Amino acid sequence: MPDGQCGRTSTRRFRKRPFTNLKNGHARAEAVRRSLSNETDEETFRPWTGALPVDQADGMFLVRATFELRNGSRYSGFITPAFHETDLGVLQPHVFVGERCFRFWGGMFGIPAEERQAFYSALEKIPNAVFPMRFEADCGLATGALAGQIKGFYRSAREIQVEY
Repeated sequence: MPDGQCGRTSTRRFRKRPFTNLKNGHARAEAVRRSLSNETDEETFRPWTGALPVDQADGMFLVRATFELRNGSRYSGFITPAFHETDLGVLQPHVFVGERCFRFWGGMFGIPAEERQAFYSALEKIPNAVFPMRFEADCGLATGALAGQIKGFYRSAREIQVEY
């Protein structure tokens, strides 16, 4: 996945940004963001300027990651470090296609069909060319479970289900 080059945070000052407003440029410029849940709502993050690697036990972080589609295409995005790589509900992988951000964990209600279709349209690919998708956090940024596989769009009512 990543080429072995460990990322480091930028020394520039960046303002806090709601999770939903993150763009691909932020992922390229800022390797790690930390939740400001104690200062604002749980979806606001500020660039991390502390020591690396961050530990998932020290709070909620967004860590830059590389995503590789089934066909070998690569995209940037982010994950939240977790204790177990199979816990996509904690890892919350998000990938950027252009400047648009797509998620794969939809919780109890799943990812709406329109959002799934927008993902395939942005990629100009069908599900078989995309999944399974692998992801891995850039090296040296965090500890814990930092890699995994995405088989589709997930939802979990009583048991985890995968949709395409």
